[in-house]
Amino acid sequence: MPLLVPTLPWVDVSMFFMLGLSKTQQNKDSIFVVVDSFSKIVHFIACNKTNDTIHIEELYIKEVMRLHNIPQSIVFNRDTMFLSHFWVTLWKKVDTKLKYSTTVIHKEMVKLR
Repeated sequence: MPLLVPTLPWVDVSMFFMLGLSKTQQNKDSIFVVVDSFSKIVHFIACNKTNDTIHIEELYIKEVMRLHNIPQSIVFNRDTMFLSHFWVTLWKKVDTKLKYSTTVIHKEMVKLR
């Protein structure tokens, strides 16, 4: 499914990692890349391959969000669990509560259709 065409800067971003690079003087071995889908402006953020979601979210706030605010959508090259945890952690940091729907579709209900 193709992504929607963005209409404003820093509303839709994509993120990915360049891993396995030579270590820098600060002992970093990877680059966290954040791209604005509208303007194609890129932030390159030094990190480590072993950084967890919380550290990546802190880097995002420090290096990107302070300049461009919170995006409406993120495309990430990591698995869905990483992205989900990233979003939850990000919302906690900005003191916003996520409220989830209580609607659940059970397999038995789907079979009835």
